[in-house]
Parts: sequence; C-alpha cells; structure tokens
Amino acid sequence: MHICPVCESIATSVFDDIYQCARCGHLCQLPPAISVTYNGNYVGQYRRMETCASMSYLRLGAVKAFCAAGTLLDVGYGSGDFVKLALKAGYDAYGVDVHGVDCGVRERSMLERVRWDVVTFFDSLEHFANLDMVKQLVERAQTVVVSMPKVPDPRTAETLKSWRHYKPGEHLHYFCYRSLDCFMRPKQLLSRSDLEDVIRGKRAGAQNIFTSIYGA
Repeated sequence: MHICPVCESIATSVFDDIYQCARCGHLCQLPPAISVTYNGNYVGQYRRMETCASMSYLRLGAVKAFCAAGTLLDVGYGSGDFVKLALKAGYDAYGVDVHGVDCGVRERSMLERVRWDVVTFFDSLEHFANLDMVKQLVERAQTVVVSMPKVPDPRTAETLKSWRHYKPGEHLHYFCYRSLDCFMRPKQLLSRSDLEDVIRGKRAGAQNIFTSIYGA
C-alpha cells in the first residue's frame, strides 16, 4: 500500500511507479527515487538560457507585491540569478541548493530553525524526495511563493507520458491546485496566476506554469 506524501491518504497506481491520491489529487513517483545528478552540468543548462535574467525580474515583482522587504530564502536557487537580484532589491536574501556549484550566493540550510519573511520555490518543490523537511520550512515562513508546471488534463498515462515536464527520477511530484493548497495548509492562498507563461510560453494554448502565493 502506498501513502500520499501530501495528505497521507491511500494513493493508487496510474502507471509504472506513478501514483495518484483520490483525496487531494496529488500525482507522485513512489518510491521517490532520484536518478538525475544535480551538478555543474545540470546548472549549466539554466545558465545558458537567455530568459534567466528576465524571469528573475518577473519573479521579484510577484514577491514584492506581497512582501516588500525582509529575509528571503530561495530553495533550489540554480544559477543564483534570483537571489542576487533580491539582494540588490533590498532583501536579506539567501539560497539553498544541492548542486554544490559556487554561484556566488549566500547559502543557508533548510533545516535551520529560522523564521523567514519569504521562502520561494521556483521549479524546485517537485524535485524533493522528502516533503517533510519542506513542510517544516514552510511552517517557518510568513509568505511562500511556488512556481511549477501545471499538470495537463485529463491526467492519464497517455497525457502524462507525452508531457514535456514528465521527468521520472527528476520530477518526483506533480502538484495540482488542490494538492498544493492541501500541502500548504494552514497557510491561505493569496494569489494564483500564469505570469511565467509570459516568458516561458503556453503549452498547446493551455497554461504551462502556475505560480501560487501563500500567506499566514
């Protein structure tokens, strides 16, 4: 029997090692085995993207709308562009990542018993094998900002396998609106949008990336 890592209900098999929770709708890989290597080569693919700088400005605008200043932790900072921009904008900004590459970012551990004004997860929450440590961090944050790919509908084996964001061993979780809201409780949803699609584009005319902002 497999248990949903979001709401702890029973998750049933969809195909291969992908399971879905009937209660919150969460899709995930079980067991959550990581097969990709997060290293310099992985980070390099983001450094080569011409849109990285523009994306950081877009994300900073979203954060500022709900928290104009304070301490900020960017989880899975990648190339570090967003953290550096947040510092310039006046935030006491730090990052945490597993790739081990020196990107010139001040780092802090997720496990520190620190309270944050803002915690951001830009294309990172879906990579975590252990959501418990994420939940503990979320509880210590005043505002949480999450951006991730939107799972296509209908959520069948055929649509998922042909979806460009379906990456077994790398993307371990496929959150929908309902499962993400459930995971973030008791925080309340403050905003949800497809603002990143301005840069990243739609998927066959449908929403590609969704951004959700939660507050205490």
